[in-house]
Amino acid sequence: MQQLPREASDRRPGLSTAIALLACGPLAACGDDSGSPNGGQDPGLLHVCRDGAISSYRIDEGSGRLTLTGTRVIAGASSIAATPNGRYLFAAMDTDKDGNGGGIASLKVDRSTGTLSRVADVAPPPCVMTWWDSGPKCQWLWLEAGESRVVSMWLNNTYHDAYYGYVSYAFDADGTLGEQAFEDFGEWDPGDARA
Repeated sequence: MQQLPREASDRRPGLSTAIALLACGPLAACGDDSGSPNGGQDPGLLHVCRDGAISSYRIDEGSGRLTLTGTRVIAGASSIAATPNGRYLFAAMDTDKDGNGGGIASLKVDRSTGTLSRVADVAPPPCVMTWWDSGPKCQWLWLEAGESRVVSMWLNNTYHDAYYGYVSYAFDADGTLGEQAFEDFGEWDPGDARA
C-alpha cells in the first residue's frame, strides 16, 4: 500500500484539514449517455485543504492512487465544499487575530487538469469583539455547497461568549457569489449549534 508523504498525512493537534471529493457516481451528478461506467468522465478529483492551501489530486480509477495535480494557496482557508457537479469549489477563510480576512472564496475547477481558478470572494459576517478581547476568534464551523447555494455556520467567540449564525450565499452559473443571508442564533454554549 502506497502512503501519502508525511506532510500530507501528518495529524498534529491544531492542524486544520478539510477534504472535498469530486467524483462521478453517487457523490456527484456528472456524466453522459455514453454507456461507460462513469459516463465517459474522469473518475474524480480529491481536494485537500490544509494550512491555508488547497492541494488537488487526480484519483486513478483502477488503483485508487492519488496524483498531485497542483496546490493553490488561499490564506486562512479552513473548510472546503464542492458543488455536486464538481464545477466549483468553495473555501471558507477564517479571520486572523486582528479580525482581518475571512469570507468565502469561489474557485472554478478545471476537471481535465485539476487546477483551481479563483472566481470571486465575499466578505464574512461581522466579527465582533469586546474591549477585553485580545482579538476576535471568528471561524466557519462547516461549509456545504449545493447546485446554486453555499451554506455555513459562523462562530464569533468573544472573551466569554460564543455567538452562532447561519450564513447562506446564492451563486451564479459562473461561480460568482451573491448577497449574504445571515440568521443570528444568538449566544449559545460552544458545541450546541448543529444543523
